[in-house]
Amino acid sequence: MAGYPKLGTLMGSHPEYAIFRRFGALNAENLLYLQAEIQDLEILLRIQQSKDKSSTDQDQRIYDREWCTLKECCEAEAYHGRRVTQWSLILQIREKIKEYNAALLQESAVIKLGHPQPICVNFLQAWMQRPAMGDIQLLGGDRKIWSEPDLLDMVSLHHPTSEGLFSNWAAALAMEYFHKYVGRHWIQLPESAEYLANTTSYHDITLLRVARFFATVVACTLPVLSMSILYSVGPMAQRLGIIGVLTTAFSLCMGLITTASVEGIFAATAAFAAVQVVFVGTSAA
Repeated sequence: MAGYPKLGTLMGSHPEYAIFRRFGALNAENLLYLQAEIQDLEILLRIQQSKDKSSTDQDQRIYDREWCTLKECCEAEAYHGRRVTQWSLILQIREKIKEYNAALLQESAVIKLGHPQPICVNFLQAWMQRPAMGDIQLLGGDRKIWSEPDLLDMVSLHHPTSEGLFSNWAAALAMEYFHKYVGRHWIQLPESAEYLANTTSYHDITLLRVARFFATVVACTLPVLSMSILYSVGPMAQRLGIIGVLTTAFSLCMGLITTASVEGIFAATAAFAAVQVVFVGTSAA
């Protein structure tokens, strides 16, 4: 197995590495062309409607109020060789609008897929380039899509569970060192998994547990650390200043380590500040 079949097997079994170009510029350009076509057809339709409304023909004057007459008369005119009629323009617009709306919805859905995580892009690049692993040597114009990626124009079909910016970074760093010193020395995958030769695979749940471990350690350390610092400081002014600094640090940690909403971060920060104030009040008394 080599080339596209091998790359497709990896992406199919590990969808976080199913990373593709979005072709954002081309999609936008296509929408612009469709929009321009529809705009011109609309102008022609309005002109034709105006002509029909002011026509001396009684049937043409009621096109805007009787669609059956519009359809039947225009079809008869088309049968006798008249190419441009109000009904023919409506049919053209109907097809273009359908194509335009479908393209809009498709592009909207593609954008929502989101950009791939850098750690997934780095692994895919290494896997494709190393002879002992994927060794994917594409020959066509797509050979640089993954080796020299434009990350702003890339999408991933699957994103590993997110636990916050810092947690994800810490988990990725921890797994990197774990793999370097421990994981790669474990028993290799079965020989049947040819596309994963010389590759150690870690499940998403492993990274999730590592991320939650870091978040739990920080969550348990901050309150104890704040109490220890406040207990060792005597002057009230210094204590209040420390409360402000620690509360700010707590809110930053909440934003970086967790995926909590703004309301959740505000509520937790307020509770953390209240605990510190109560501690200062009771210790002063």
